[in-house]
Amino acid sequence: MAESILVDGKGVGDVGHTVIKERQILGGEGLVIVVMVISADSGDLIIGPRILSRGFIFEQHFNHVLEDAKCLLLDIYEDMPPGATRKLEEKARSTLRRFFRRVLDRDPVVIPLIIRV
Repeated sequence: MAESILVDGKGVGDVGHTVIKERQILGGEGLVIVVMVISADSGDLIIGPRILSRGFIFEQHFNHVLEDAKCLLLDIYEDMPPGATRKLEEKARSTLRRFFRRVLDRDPVVIPLIIRV
């Protein structure tokens, strides 16, 4: 019986099916990273929200969609109690995934980076 051998470029056979599946999702749907920097003292938004996308959309043609997404993130931020970083990350991830699915019929991997300084 023959078995598949997966090659990663650095090794042979050390790449599992889970890794391959994750790479296929990233390759097919893309990646969106949200960066927000929040003051630990005041809870004010210092930087962001900034949205970076890779393999998701051509930003010059869909800049209006990213601007709408930023507005959604600001609304989420304003509705969160100060210090609820984990809840803000979860809400940002779920809201953006629903938004992109509804508007663009795409489901990228969304990674929110909420940094308190």
